[in-house]
Formats: sequence, C-alpha cells, structure tokens
Amino acid sequence: MKKSLIILILIIFAGPAFAVYSQRHHDKGLLYLRMTNYGMFGYQDQGIWPKGTSESYIYGAGVWVGGLNKCHTDTTSLAIGCDPTATEVFVNSTTGFDSTGVVLIEDELMLHHGKTDTSFTDVIRGFVKTTAAAHTVGTKVMKMDIKVSVGYNASSAQSEFVPGDLPNEPGYTNPDERVLMSDDPADTNLWPLRDSLGNSIIRSKQDSYAILNDQDSAVCSQPLLIKVIQIGYAWDYHYYEDFIFLNYLIVNDSPDTIFHTQLAVNCDADIGDATDDLIGFDQSRDLGYAYDSDFFEPGWIHTPGFMGFDFLESPPDTLGQQIGLTAFKITHNPGTGGQGEPDPGSDIEAYQLIAGYNYTTGIYHPFDTITEATDVRFLQCTGPFDFAPGETVKVVIAVIAGADTNDFLANDDLAQNLYNSGYLTHDITVVSPNGGEEIIGTYTVTWTDTSATGAPLFVDISCSRDGGETYQDIVTSIPDIHTYDWNTVGFPDGTRYLVRVTVHDTVAVGEDFSDSLFTINNPGNGVPDVILLAPLSGTVQDTVTIEWWANDADHDTLLIDLYAKREGYEWETIAEDLDDTGSYSWNTFYYHNGDYRLMVVAKDNDTCGVDSSLTYVAILNDHPPAATIEHIQGGCNSLTLNCFLYNSAQLTGHTYEVRFYPIEKGLSPYDVYYCYDLWDITTSSCLIEHCSLGVTQNGELCHEYSPIIDGFALEFNIQVDMNSFRFIDFDILNNQSGYDGNFEIWGEDSFGIAPPIGGNQWSFRGSDFIVRWKKYPPDTTKLTLEISDTTNLTSISYDPLRGDSWRFEPGAPSDTFNVAVHKRFYLCGGVFWFNRDGSMTIPPGDGDVWQILSSGHRVPCNANIYSFTTTGINELSDHELRPLFSVLPSIFRRKTLINLAIINESRVNISAYNVVGQRVDVILNQICKPGLYNINWTTDNLPSGIYFVRIESN
Repeated sequence: MKKSLIILILIIFAGPAFAVYSQRHHDKGLLYLRMTNYGMFGYQDQGIWPKGTSESYIYGAGVWVGGLNKCHTDTTSLAIGCDPTATEVFVNSTTGFDSTGVVLIEDELMLHHGKTDTSFTDVIRGFVKTTAAAHTVGTKVMKMDIKVSVGYNASSAQSEFVPGDLPNEPGYTNPDERVLMSDDPADTNLWPLRDSLGNSIIRSKQDSYAILNDQDSAVCSQPLLIKVIQIGYAWDYHYYEDFIFLNYLIVNDSPDTIFHTQLAVNCDADIGDATDDLIGFDQSRDLGYAYDSDFFEPGWIHTPGFMGFDFLESPPDTLGQQIGLTAFKITHNPGTGGQGEPDPGSDIEAYQLIAGYNYTTGIYHPFDTITEATDVRFLQCTGPFDFAPGETVKVVIAVIAGADTNDFLANDDLAQNLYNSGYLTHDITVVSPNGGEEIIGTYTVTWTDTSATGAPLFVDISCSRDGGETYQDIVTSIPDIHTYDWNTVGFPDGTRYLVRVTVHDTVAVGEDFSDSLFTINNPGNGVPDVILLAPLSGTVQDTVTIEWWANDADHDTLLIDLYAKREGYEWETIAEDLDDTGSYSWNTFYYHNGDYRLMVVAKDNDTCGVDSSLTYVAILNDHPPAATIEHIQGGCNSLTLNCFLYNSAQLTGHTYEVRFYPIEKGLSPYDVYYCYDLWDITTSSCLIEHCSLGVTQNGELCHEYSPIIDGFALEFNIQVDMNSFRFIDFDILNNQSGYDGNFEIWGEDSFGIAPPIGGNQWSFRGSDFIVRWKKYPPDTTKLTLEISDTTNLTSISYDPLRGDSWRFEPGAPSDTFNVAVHKRFYLCGGVFWFNRDGSMTIPPGDGDVWQILSSGHRVPCNANIYSFTTTGINELSDHELRPLFSVLPSIFRRKTLINLAIINESRVNISAYNVVGQRVDVILNQICKPGLYNINWTTDNLPSGIYFVRIESN
C-alpha cells in the first residue's frame, strides 16, 4: 500500500514588531496558575495545586462582561396599554427589532422570545431586576442591544479579548503589551504601576500585570468597547501560598453608558478526570467552588481537594454597597447533555445566564445546584450596575485551593483578611543562618523586623531540609525578641537546610527565608542529600541526559543508582554504582514508549538518599517493525499485536509464535489475566513463559509490552468491554435421545439473550460452542459432556471451580451427569439450564448435540496463536514505519482510543466525518505540547456506521 503525505503550509508575513498572545505563570506559592493577556487564565490544565505536580483543577477560566446599550434608532410605541402581568405586548411596529431580544419601556426591561408584526410575544416582565409595571398606550418602546464579551468560552476554548491597550492598533504593534511579572528583571523597567516618585507599586511577592480589550472585530463581533487591566498578586508565605488574587479594572471606553452590566467568571473546573466532579457555592461568602466527588484521581500523589473563587470586591449598587454574588449558574457541553444549561451560543443566551436566567426556559433561577457528578462548568456572577462612559469598575477575585472543606474555608478566611487589610504585610529579614553555614549543636537564629500595624508580633520558626519543598516547625508563637537558640541535635544531618521565620499579629503576616542553603552536621553518619534535576517532565527520544545534584554532610564519597518506572509497573534499573558526576546519558530507545517516573539514589557505605520525579516523562521513540505478525489460529478480535525493533544486531531471523493460555482470574471481579508464551519455533524453545496481560474489562484500550528479547519487543493493544458480552442462542442440533426438557440461559431477556453471570464475566471467551453428550470413558454407564470451542478450534476442559471451564450443577461440582440432581451446566461465564422447571421426562443421551452462540468481544484465550519471522531493518519498506496517529480498535462499540504523538507544540484539530463528508464530531481542538496523547472518543450520540477521523496540525 502506498501512503501519501499531505503537508499544510502556513505562511506568515512579518511586520516590524508585534505584540504576542502572552502566557505567564503565577508560581510563587503552591497554587500554579497560567495568566494571559487575552482574557483566559488556567487554560489547558494550568490551574495546578500543589505546584510541581500535574494535579490540575482548572481546564480553563476567564472573565465575562455583559451589558445593554440603548438603540435610539430602533424604537416604537405601545399600540395598547399593558398591565404588569401581560406576556404579549402590542406595539405599532416591530420592524428593526430582533425575534428574541430586550426592550425598554420607561424603567422596565422586558425580554421577548418572539414577535409578530405588531407585538412582542413570550415576554418576561421585570427582566434583570427591574420592576414590572403598567404602561399606557403611546409609551415609547426602545430596543436594547445585548453584548457580552467572553474571556473564556468553555465549548470553543476561545476568547473575545485580544492583547493590548487602546487604541487597538492593527496587528497589536506594541511588543511590550505582554503579561508582565514583578519578579522578572526583564519586566522591571516596563512595570506600568508607579507612585508619584516613579517607584514601582508592588503589592505581593509576585505581581502580574496585563491589559486587554474587546475591540478586534475579527475576534469579537459585538464588542462592548471596553478594556480590562488585569493585576495578580501571589505570595510564597506559607499562610498565603494557597491563593492568588486577580484584580480586574474594567474601563468603559465607549461613548455610551452600558446599562445593567453583569460581570462573571466562567470556569471549566476539570479536577483530573472531568466526569466525576461536583460544584457548589456559599452565597454568604460570595464563594463558588468545585471538587472531586469521590476524592480520588488515579495517578495523583495527593487526595483531590477543592478549588474555587471568592468575589472579594464587586461593583457597588445604588446605595454604595458591594453587590456580591448574585448568580451561580451551571452549564454543560451542548453536544453531550447533562445538568444545567447548555453553554451559550450567542450574546443573548450568555447575558441571560449571567443575569441569573435559564435561557432555554426563560425562568429566573439564579442559583443552580447539582447532585450527580459529571463534567460541568460554572458561572459565578455579580450585577447589575450601570457603567458610564470613561468609568472604571473593579472586581477582585481570590482563586483559592484547599485540601478539604475545612482547609478550603480557612484559606478563604485568610484571603478575605488579607484583602481587608489592604494586603498589609510585616517587613522581616532573616539574618542567620542565611546560607553557607555548617551548624553543629545549638545555633542562634536571628532576624530583624518592622511591624506594619504597630502591634506586638509573635514568631514562628521552621526549617526545611529539602531546599524549601517542605517545612517542619522548630518553635511557634514565641515573643518577638529577634533571636532564638535552636538545638539542632534532633534534626537529621543534611546539606540543603533553610530557615523560615514568620512574624504575625491578628491583622497581618510577614515572612522571610534563608537566602541560600546551609548544612547541619552533628556527630554520626547522616543520610546523603540528592535531587533529581532533569528530566522531570516532557517528551524524550533516543539518548537523554539525566541530571542530579548530590552532597553529603559528612563529606563521604557517593555512588549513584538510577531507576525508571513505567506507569503501572515496577522500578527498572537504568544504571548502578555510577560515580557522582551529576549526569548520565540514558539511551531511552531500549525502553518501551510510555510515561515514566525517574529515581536517583545517592549512597555512601552505610546510608542512602533518594529523590524521584513527581510527574511523568514521556518516552516517544519511533521503533520500526521487526516483523509482520499473522494471526494463524483462533478467533480473537479484541487484540492487535505488533513486533517492534529495539536492536537490529540482535535479530535472529527466526520464526516465533505467541501462544495464549486459558483465561485466568484477576484480583477483582472485573480484572482478568490473558497469559501467553513466546516460543522460538526455529530452536523449539520457550523464551517467555506464562506472561500475563493485566486487563480491566471496562472498554478502555490497554497497551502492554513484552520484555525485549532477540532485539525486538511485542506490543499488545487490547480492548475488552464486558458490556458487550452476550450469550445469544442455546439450541439443539441433534436430539437422538428424544430429550424433552426446556432450555434457558441464566439471566436471559425476552429474546433469550443473556450476559455472563455476575462475578464470572472475566471467563467469557466470546466463542461459539458445540456441546456433545458422550458416555463417560471410565464408566460407560454414565454420561459426560465434550465441549468444543468452535471459534478457536479447541476443547473446553472440566474444572470443579467456575472459570474458563465447564461443570454440571447444582450440588457438588461434577463431570458426570446425575439426572436426579443436575439441571444445568456452567460454561465459561454462563449457566445453561436444561431442566429448570422439572418438566423433563426424557433426559439427554449419548449422541445428543447442542449449540451455544455468543457475541461481543472475542478475547485472547488458548488456541489463539500469532506467528512472525523477524527481519532486518533494511528489509522494511517506508510504508511499514510506525504511524504517529492511529485509531485502535477501528471496529468498536461506543468508545475507542485515538493515539497521537506530537513532536512540536502546535494547534491540533481532530474531527470525525461520516461517509458523505459531513463533520459529525470535533474530538479535539486545542494547542498540544509535545508528547503522547491517548484520547478517548465516545460515540454515544452517533449511529452505527463507518466514519473517517481526520487530524490537522500546523
């Protein structure tokens, strides 16, 4: 088969200078949050807590601003007076008015969902907290234009804001209008917030600044004509490390008042697996939040906690009081259904949501709740207020994380108190130890400080022996006398110590750390210090350098061991007893593709120190095939088997066979082991014996690899869905005895179709069977069964235990028929009755033949044999090279897996098309970083048929 390569060329004409769509990160504390200069934050799973993990809580979020403009050119008048309850309003003409829209009659807003030539129909009276009133004939009726500028659209992952200040120059020609960070020296001279003396105004340990607007018509078709100044505050103080403040200064740059303005934050809070999340709110705190329903995410180091937003400051109402949280709306992907409203598709739908209405029904329902965990989004809203030309309104939001309810609310209280104080902090400086010291015994910790409130301060002192990753208390709440004698004897030796001194009163906190590391070296042999430096994440190929730092307080010579662990497997040795050179060249080509954690061990003669990566490194090597594999026996349809080259010099040219065993039970009812041997047919030797493929029968595609042997390794791609398992027929083929009983499959429906019995799904083969009644060879006066698996051309053996086998039931398991006891037999996960109702008068006899048919996935069981002969790489043609994009399996029920390898960061679109070329699903549309992607494609909403999957990337 000849393959063609289609290349999409994107030509960009460069101007002299351009602003960038900028992304920077708040990373000072434990909350790691991506900021942009175009309205989004946390996008692409970049709302991570704690920092240094891949434990993401936010897939994307952004600010929304919506409001109404008076349309003076589109007016009419009442043809008939209306009372406060009328839902049809008669006017002289509706020309110029939309079918669905908002009109202003005196001080009352009305939302209409329809119109005739002379009336507005399906009218919601007193829209957006105006008062429904009676209006007399001839009263003026004015159209109100509805506009919502969206900072993050959860369905499209797009924003209607663009970078930069106003006026909005074509191409955004100011290159400095990126996200600025106060702790980046490159941004110091550009910092725009200055006092009267020209000094930078910095509120926290890490401020961010960006400016954006909605005035690019190519991005926002109906702009409000606003600009937004976005300022973030973050601290590394341990009291304040779990939240970040986002200040939004929103400027009305239009010549018109924006009436009944609503502000909102839209959040798609995907806590690991997005499908099991719950969300809630606390109106008394102006707080909305999301959490994982079962507080478990596979692969996470920490128990999932809470993530939410607190409106610390909102615009004032007509009495000068902060409006606070006025609506909390739940939305979902329009293509999947679910609780809440579908994500809005227009400005009028969006405005209704942030005003507290369900746009699908017109019902005012400002606060939504859910009870069933699912993939949902929420809008946290405040308003309405009027917004005059040139006016600036301010909203302050705290993005808050917490380990559990109590921790989350405690962090919310800390954020509220810090905001109430005007971000007041005490000034403190650690004097000693401040780096480079080698401490023995008792050491005096010293510091200087200044109270911001004038009140007496109390002091907490703690230390870290891992360079600031974790801290333990030395002493808490002592009077502030600027010194403390620290007895270090109870602390382990180490070379990576820091001291943290925290001063506090009832209003504010101040904190400082040692500038650099110091050593504790008390008598005795301490554990060496070691840090894995690289690689810690990302994608690697071929040879990569592993880097580490190691030291020992006792100055012992250290040796280094390196290990790798693929997800779901045990640690493998990379190298042992290396000299402590700080680096090692690791050839990843001899490791299977997949996600790995790395570990470095530094050891002296008595002890060792260990460090490992918390996140995974993806190995992505292009292993060409070493052979073409042929399925020479058996009926398995749930396994794809590949043979990949790892070392061409070790290829033998021999012929090999993969031979499967009968099915074996896993650790839980839904786990199963499909076991195989690898035989070298040329030498008649077994190279790999009884190697198991651990599979969960949940329909997910599993990737398993064999050990590397003779220069190759086998890749098993297996997908088994127990929901597909069915016995569909139980019938007689030959009735020599005259048997007159009734057949029934345990658990059958009205069509005579049944799944395997509960707890025995693991032993289902997906096979068809022939059941022959035979005389029992040891005693020909008795009958037994001879059962053949006709799908795999093998026999099924008797076993007294229910498994991949058969036996007579009920009573004591038996392989001989007792007509007085036995009314059924068990076979490979199913139970088959032949005398359940006791009506049988003629039992089955020698020569009778019955048939059982199955449907669903046919699994890799005994008599399935795969054969191949290895070849040299030079004998492989180009079209045999492994693809970087695949859909496996290509024949499936409900769900399949799309495997994608991205070499360079780029926007990727994966869409599905039917046979007439219509796009029926957008599977992925986002910017992807380099790495391996396994994308589940669920097709519940598509009819059975043939589809094409297409990938596009720049």
